[in-house]
Amino acid sequence: MTFHVVFSPFNYTDLGAPGPSAADVIVFHDRLQQGGKGVGDEIGSCVLVDPNGLANCTGVVRLKGRGTITFAFVNAPPPHKVLAVTGGSGQFRTGSGDGTLDENEDGTGTLVLRLQR
Repeated sequence: MTFHVVFSPFNYTDLGAPGPSAADVIVFHDRLQQGGKGVGDEIGSCVLVDPNGLANCTGVVRLKGRGTITFAFVNAPPPHKVLAVTGGSGQFRTGSGDGTLDENEDGTGTLVLRLQR
């Protein structure tokens, strides 16, 4: 499955030492589209583990009327992320697999999920 992603504004909470540091949190709520139409969203959070932006992230894709897909990834400054699909609900309840998230410089990106059932 391939989705056009419209990213939410950057939401960063500085919990550790001032500035980027371990324990800081990023949260997101992005819109997902296919063929120009809204089909769902993705929500999640990332916890920084070092000041260079390395973070452990988890999230949930919600697809209207179909169910959810959960995922985890290591967030690092490069715009290409590799995801592990960790579960789901509804028609995706037995789902596993992987995917990628590629960020563009304009607040959009592409999410590709390859599910195995």
